[in-house]
Amino acid sequence: MQRCARLARIAPRARASSARLLAPRLRTNAPIVRRHYASGAEPYPPGSTGYRISTVFTTMIAVALAGTAYAVYEFYSSVTTYPQSIRPDLRKAIKAEKDKPLASARFYRKAWDAARELDASELSSAWPKKLSGLGIALAARLEGNGDFKEALQVMHTAWQDLEDSAKMDAEMRARRVAMASKMADLAGEVDDDTVEEEWAVWAVEEVLRGGIEQKKVSVKGKEKADDDELALPSWVGKAETVSVLEKLGSIYAKKGNAEYAVPLYLQALAQMPLRVSPQKTFFSTSPDQATPTSLCQAAVLFNNLSELFSQRAAPNTNELKQALQWGHRAMEALREASKMGLDNAEDPDACRRTGVVVQTNQATLLEMGGDLRSAEVLFTSAHRLADQVRWGEAYSQAASGLRRVQRAQGKQPSPPTPSPDAAK
Repeated sequence: MQRCARLARIAPRARASSARLLAPRLRTNAPIVRRHYASGAEPYPPGSTGYRISTVFTTMIAVALAGTAYAVYEFYSSVTTYPQSIRPDLRKAIKAEKDKPLASARFYRKAWDAARELDASELSSAWPKKLSGLGIALAARLEGNGDFKEALQVMHTAWQDLEDSAKMDAEMRARRVAMASKMADLAGEVDDDTVEEEWAVWAVEEVLRGGIEQKKVSVKGKEKADDDELALPSWVGKAETVSVLEKLGSIYAKKGNAEYAVPLYLQALAQMPLRVSPQKTFFSTSPDQATPTSLCQAAVLFNNLSELFSQRAAPNTNELKQALQWGHRAMEALREASKMGLDNAEDPDACRRTGVVVQTNQATLLEMGGDLRSAEVLFTSAHRLADQVRWGEAYSQAASGLRRVQRAQGKQPSPPTPSPDAAK
């Protein structure tokens, strides 16, 4: 494709996950500018003209982004956080979360609508953050109820409400990046590929613009509202460079645009802490030491690269060779993570599941290349690991591959008997 890989014009809004900008605080009692949008309006990012790819790939590969930044916020802090008129509906929404999700969404909607109509005299300098939190809570509840289209519209409105405050507040700019990334997910749920790509592009472009305050502190995403707790999604509390780059790369990979996906994956890897020794850094430019979590995340990216090349691979081709090389990198990263202890990772089970996927994919590539003995070893390992993590689908795939390569070698297929939980 002759189109240079562009990521969209830099829009006059903000939120990011790499380097961050320090900005003055909002003036006390400064009312936010609230806009009302038609419910049927398409939730496109600013400056969007539908499907497009912009000029940032060249800059992206040339510019070294520094680390990961987290947008840390405090949504509710005391019983006086929200005006009295909103608290009853907010309490009802929180209490109905688990047992009455539809009612919970209605109460969140009432609280959010009322909050957006409050007079400026009732507002504080922290109001934009609080209002966006209400919108996010409503959108999360709608998403949980399966109402993805409405969740996308609510998130879009909440994102627009933060426009003015994000110009002055790095934390709110970062929150908008997280919201944009989430809107890409929601658009994917309703199969709107154009909107999905637009929001992912906008988030990456904000990351590349930089200028957002870096913070190394993260929170669990639970904030207090009166004597109850409102559990906001964990993605709200942090905006990560790696995640937004990976998301856009995955969107391009899904569309078969490997020439756009590969640079994004490589740029994401460059930002990760992957230094395990002076000799082994896994292509990363980050000076930080690797962790089991970062190595497991890197394994996912290496595996994604392997899959991109395997899509066009055939026996004895350069594409197969490259797919095998990236798959080998994924396995190396997982081995290093295991040496450090997978139980020390943020999500040990996710790491082990990644191991199942990586080994199964690599075994399939080895089988394609004619190395049946190595493929058998990896299929066996993936089969056993899938059993350990109780992943039935992956267990069956590994067992099928194992039988296949055993037959090809003239052996009698004899995979281990699955445990009772493996088929679940």
